[in-house]
Amino acid sequence: MPDSVYSPVQKDRATFLTTSRASGGELTLIEIELAPGGGNTLHYHTAFTEHFHVLSGQLGVRIGQETRALGRGQSALVRLREHHRFFNSTAEVAVFQVELRPGSAGFESAIRIAYGLAADGRTTQTGIPRSFVDLAILAGMAETYPTGPAGILAAVLGRVASTRIGRRRRSELIARYCPVGDIR
Repeated sequence: MPDSVYSPVQKDRATFLTTSRASGGELTLIEIELAPGGGNTLHYHTAFTEHFHVLSGQLGVRIGQETRALGRGQSALVRLREHHRFFNSTAEVAVFQVELRPGSAGFESAIRIAYGLAADGRTTQTGIPRSFVDLAILAGMAETYPTGPAGILAAVLGRVASTRIGRRRRSELIARYCPVGDIR
């Protein structure tokens, strides 16, 4: 049975349909229920492609300079290092699946931790961890990096996550928010 996590801050649910571990590293498949007004900022990934497939509602997707509104049955592919974001600018919940290839246990863990921190009141109103160390750890685990001026932070975040304090905190976050047996 698939498991899911909920962010009371963003009012989004992520249901893990296929984990990297279960697929032998081939893919991660997550179903997202994206609340009205929800979404993320422009970013890119260095280790996997993303394929978005809308099940219901409407999902906005920006890939590079192109922005599209995807409806039920429509899809979009984001290649490695392509700048992109997704969002829901409607008044209805958008339900979509996102497939990562290859699978990413780190991304899966980062989602679990981010939603867990939100549930524990340890994020901003936009779901960003209040702790710079936690933010650094999540960015590295998810292999997700901001674009533009915020992209300058990527190198700093990587250094913070690799410190002794960062490594200890990473272990604490995994122990608290990730199921036993997951590969991270």
